[in-house]
Amino acid sequence: MKYEFTECEKKNLTEREMKIFEEGNSKQIEAMNAQRVIIEQEAIKSGRYPLWLAVEMMTDNFSDRWVLIDELREDASNGRIPLFRKGRSCKEYRLPLVLKESDEYFWDDLNAWLKEKKPRIDFKFTKPGAPAGEGEAVPVVTGGDDWKVKARAIADKLALERHQRGEREITARNICDAVATELAKDSTTHGIRGERSAGSIRNLALKGWKFIPPTGTNGTSGTKK
Repeated sequence: MKYEFTECEKKNLTEREMKIFEEGNSKQIEAMNAQRVIIEQEAIKSGRYPLWLAVEMMTDNFSDRWVLIDELREDASNGRIPLFRKGRSCKEYRLPLVLKESDEYFWDDLNAWLKEKKPRIDFKFTKPGAPAGEGEAVPVVTGGDDWKVKARAIADKLALERHQRGEREITARNICDAVATELAKDSTTHGIRGERSAGSIRNLALKGWKFIPPTGTNGTSGTKK
């Protein structure tokens, strides 16, 4: 979260001091985002998710995230969803459990929990090692989902531009903010509450999306065939 200066601080800091602080703050945020991408990639590869990451991937609604955190913690402490200490393969069984920040949940246990407790949340964790979209309920993009078609087209275009600039780590996670910015310019893509959020775009429109560099038969399409 970006720090906002108070009026008093603005009066006592020179323009140069404020600029130095803001640049440092921006670099810190970039470093945190880069670290988050690494953690998510490792979780997807292993199928083991820390609580905070699992909840972030389930929904982009901050109020819903707190509800999910409370309910998952309660169910884990009472053994209603298997919980594993980081790096261990045997679940904890001594109830009630003392939860730790490093505790992990397996992808299939999370899917089962969502199906039973939160059937209206349209998200499924992917089986480790499966191609993007395999094992997930990836929605078919049709007429009523025009905004998803446009979002994927924008993602393809932005991904290609980034690739041409030399970037190689291009994912739905790190491109959804830029897609949201471009998509917001088209009012026909807005939802009932207004512009589509980056989280909604990542979880719905870019679910199963993968950038394919402009080599081979797939060309520049970002949608994995």
